[in-house]
Amino acid sequence: LLSPKSPPKRLRGNRPDKYGTLDVVVVGCGLPKKGMGWYHLTQLLEMENVNVRAVIEPFFLNSNLCPHPPHSFTELVRKLEGQGVPCYASIDSVKGENGEDTFERPTMSLIAGRTSDNPMLFRECVQKGSKLIYLEKPGAPTVKDLQDMRSLALLKGISVYLGYNKNVTPYVQKALDLANRIEHAHIFFCHNNSYTEEDLPEVFARNSEGMMKNMAVHELALLVTYFGVTVNTIQEFKVNKSRLFSEKLRIRIPDSPNTNPQYISDFSRIAFKITTKAGKTVS
Repeated sequence: LLSPKSPPKRLRGNRPDKYGTLDVVVVGCGLPKKGMGWYHLTQLLEMENVNVRAVIEPFFLNSNLCPHPPHSFTELVRKLEGQGVPCYASIDSVKGENGEDTFERPTMSLIAGRTSDNPMLFRECVQKGSKLIYLEKPGAPTVKDLQDMRSLALLKGISVYLGYNKNVTPYVQKALDLANRIEHAHIFFCHNNSYTEEDLPEVFARNSEGMMKNMAVHELALLVTYFGVTVNTIQEFKVNKSRLFSEKLRIRIPDSPNTNPQYISDFSRIAFKITTKAGKTVS
């Protein structure tokens, strides 16, 4: 008699049985070398005290939205599953060892989806039983969304951390220390991404919240934390209008129909200088 086949082993992460690890679910992986979720994922996979429990990618793993995912992504999925990390299109697909609908162990959800999707993803992670949430900046499209998410976290007793990593990076700390030792010092923060002009239609569409909320928000957080910049303390906000530093483009959204083309306007680059009422300047 043939023995019955045992059911396929449920994937539970890259270190499911190691003592002392924290389960982490990465929500919104994105493409290798492009998505912030992917960058976080590469680091988490190397951490001995972390079990990457699952990876959620709502776009590239949804055959209705993306019937032909890029090879770089399918190869990533193959490698992850080979390490024991399951990949799903939705958080709801993550099940416990015995099919439970909530996480079986204390779990941190790292949310790095599109800004417009983050409030929904946040609620789904809370419902799934996350005890900790690391929320990639800016967290949500509006202040109202962030306030609602904060209220939900307080109600459920969940700790939430917003990812402004530049606030603690060594090069920022060194620049601040040097500026404090030089009279009339002025710090110019510069932030670059390696996109070409040909990449911008896809970048503009994917990050529709815009340059200020998606990219410059890192520097704005630094200004708030270290320079006392708030709406009420700004004396002057001056944009450098030289095209070398600032440029606004109107770009057609990819795949919008010829009969009704859709366009989006945003900055491809921008530079500005802020002077506070206390006399501090920063760019």
